[in-house]
Amino acid sequence: MGAVTPGTYLRTRRTDAGVTLRQLALLTSADPAVHLDRREEWLREVEADQRVLTADAVDQLRLAFPFDPDVLFVLVAIHAGAPLRPPELCRLCACSAYDVCAGGCAWSAADVSICTRCAARMAGAAAAPPLPARELAA
Repeated sequence: MGAVTPGTYLRTRRTDAGVTLRQLALLTSADPAVHLDRREEWLREVEADQRVLTADAVDQLRLAFPFDPDVLFVLVAIHAGAPLRPPELCRLCACSAYDVCAGGCAWSAADVSICTRCAARMAGAAAAPPLPARELAA
């Protein structure tokens, strides 16, 4: 996955869970109340590493999609300059040994930078027949 920031980690986990930013904005709250569009923009800024999350915000996000808060906290520390070893994450879905994919996964024997679920998805995509070409309407 290369150098993973806290925001890219959260975005990757969110998108892998199939949750859009709008859905996430609907699932989270703000105190004081903030308009839905502003919450969505704030979440976009979090994923771009332009905003820092509070512990309460982390708890709310964990209710919306799976991620490992310990991984997030290590990434936050690294992003702030701490000389820590980056966590091992799947380069495609950002799962870890402590935050496995739904249904379970492990590190792929064929490519240890991805999990077995992502390896199977890649193999399935490679084996899928090409889609038929669509004809243009006259």
